[in-house]
Amino acid sequence: MLLYIKYSLKKADYKLKLFASSIWCLFILVLCLLPGSDLSKLSWLDFLGLDKLIHIAFYSIAAVLWSFSFTNNIKKPMFSSQLFILLFLTIYGFVIEYLQLTFTDRHFDILDGLANFLGTMLGIFYYYYVGYKSIFSTPLP
Repeated sequence: MLLYIKYSLKKADYKLKLFASSIWCLFILVLCLLPGSDLSKLSWLDFLGLDKLIHIAFYSIAAVLWSFSFTNNIKKPMFSSQLFILLFLTIYGFVIEYLQLTFTDRHFDILDGLANFLGTMLGIFYYYYVGYKSIFSTPLP
């Protein structure tokens, strides 16, 4: 009975992680597909590169969330899952850029796609070198 409860909690935890990751990706999609007229026209933010930093931050968070989703009580993150996350989020970012071109008055920006890729890489590195190691290196009480 105790083993079943423990398994159920792990399964619920896994579903919660997947839900959080999916909601974050949906949040990115909604924000990126807003018409340009709905966004503020602060051109100095683009000059400072804030737009690219936002892309990097959003995709870093997405990569960390997906990494936690795919690492389910194992001692070492699997290279294949990290590679899948990198490919998935990179393709996802470029698809969103293309959708901006077709569905909104915004334009396709290759630099946004590269910022998404960089953010994904940073998120995976952060997860592996900070998040993962801090979770699994602390001894249990």
